[in-house]
Amino acid sequence: MIKVDEVTTRTADRIASAAPDVTRLLDRIDHAVVLARGEMRETQAELVTALHDTRAGLDRIDPQIAQASEILEAVNQGSGTDWKGTLGRLVNDPELGQTLDDVASGGREAVAGFNRFKSWLGMRVEFNVFSRAVRFYATAELRARNDKFYLVEFERGPLGGIPNDELSDVVGSASYTRQQEIHDRLRFTAQFGKQLGMVSVRGGVKDSTPGIGVDALMFEGRLKLSADLYGSFSLTPRLKVAGALAVFRSVYVLAGVDDALNTPGYLQVVPDQSGAPKTFDKVRFGRDYFVGTTLSFTDEDISVLLRLYGALLIGLL
Repeated sequence: MIKVDEVTTRTADRIASAAPDVTRLLDRIDHAVVLARGEMRETQAELVTALHDTRAGLDRIDPQIAQASEILEAVNQGSGTDWKGTLGRLVNDPELGQTLDDVASGGREAVAGFNRFKSWLGMRVEFNVFSRAVRFYATAELRARNDKFYLVEFERGPLGGIPNDELSDVVGSASYTRQQEIHDRLRFTAQFGKQLGMVSVRGGVKDSTPGIGVDALMFEGRLKLSADLYGSFSLTPRLKVAGALAVFRSVYVLAGVDDALNTPGYLQVVPDQSGAPKTFDKVRFGRDYFVGTTLSFTDEDISVLLRLYGALLIGLL
């Protein structure tokens, strides 16, 4: 019994000593509840004020919304003689819409054509096997569209310019003398062409004479076969057949037959009796074979080269 009384006494003492702490804890909880209620009342008041201000703002823009709806309705119906009716009739006019669509399509095609513009610049060297003649070419090809192009070419070689042909009578004879004078000049090519799949045809001026040509590209452009038919010294036209194979980027080797339709031969040069020096004793004419090489650069290649060498030149300076 004594032990039970001691335990009860100690428990009562502990409860009595903890009572002030519990009271203080309850007071803090009550104070927090009061503060929370106050903040909730303030938040509710602010929310009511914000909703009232929003409603007032919406009331202020209601007339503008109604006016905009009226304008859209007038434009949609196309009624009236004012600007709203005129704009509505223009918007709802199918012919005008079709015209604008055609203009837009034409503009897209024009811009696409500009984007497809591409050019090639290059040089070519050919060596004729039998005549031992060397020809130099400067070429430019411009493609405004995928199916059309222009070819411009300048040639410097033993053919020279177009010969001047003269006939003169022989005194006391029924025969005559024919004399041809050839000046050392450039020959030019200017042709317009059209691409037809892997084959392209072209026509215009070839080596300063009327001519036509055809090209075939194979193996993604690595092999190019060409044939040109143009003017000649004889009645038979000059046919030139060539093939070019890409061995490196922008570098091609080529070979072919020049003046393929005319029988080959040699023209003997009459020696000058005055003792003046002479260049050759005979001239090869007719069919001949040639080999050569070509360098071809696109406009992108040229821009890269200009930037590279320009930077090197600036660095050196």
